[in-house]
Amino acid sequence: MSETTPPKFSVSRGRLTKPRRCLLYGPHGIGKSTCASDALVLDLEGGSSDIDLARIDLHAASYADFIDCLAYLFTVDVEQPTVAIDTIDWLDGLIEQEVCKANKVANLADIDYGKGNGKKVSYWEYILTGLDQLRERKGKNILLLAHAKLEKVSLPDVPSYQRHSPKVDNPGSAIIQEWCDEVLSYRYRVATTSENLGFNKERKLAVNTTERYIQTQETPSALAKNRLSLPLELTSFDTYKQFLSK
Repeated sequence: MSETTPPKFSVSRGRLTKPRRCLLYGPHGIGKSTCASDALVLDLEGGSSDIDLARIDLHAASYADFIDCLAYLFTVDVEQPTVAIDTIDWLDGLIEQEVCKANKVANLADIDYGKGNGKKVSYWEYILTGLDQLRERKGKNILLLAHAKLEKVSLPDVPSYQRHSPKVDNPGSAIIQEWCDEVLSYRYRVATTSENLGFNKERKLAVNTTERYIQTQETPSALAKNRLSLPLELTSFDTYKQFLSK
């Protein structure tokens, strides 16, 4: 290499402050949409009607409508620091419809050899690329909202068990989780009580409470992650945003 050739690469050090890519998932009615009250919400479900927030109504929209909406966001100045999608499991359904249309089948299961979910991957990759561009060029945080489901986990060295996870089919779900900086599980606290069975025997019963919390790290009970060294549990989504300002 010539000594006069300018260097192609440079070394830097330190934390880079960039807009966040966050996935927040939880059961219906827990308050996911409320967590996006300071965002511009791309409302695919029509579930934000009772919340005072900025929204683009995409209820009953198609996949093509959603892509057009993403393109529109590059042409306007959005006041809100965050763009939220409510919800990505609804968007996953629109992608499924598009895949079925492209393959001329009525249902995803009609695609040969169980390859239907795999065909959704390229659509998700296209969307995530667009969201990355929105993040880089417009400086917007990206907040993905999703419902929760119970999935079975089978590992070779422990008995199988169930855990909470986002309600999006794999492999698309795995790609989204890898893309995100944080995957947060929004849940109700579960307490236990004892039932006396007599003869000095008792059994433990789970009791749901109204207390809500956000899990930030993966455990056998829920899929989660973060890149901010957050504590295992947060009391609210506002607490998460406080960590971003540090």
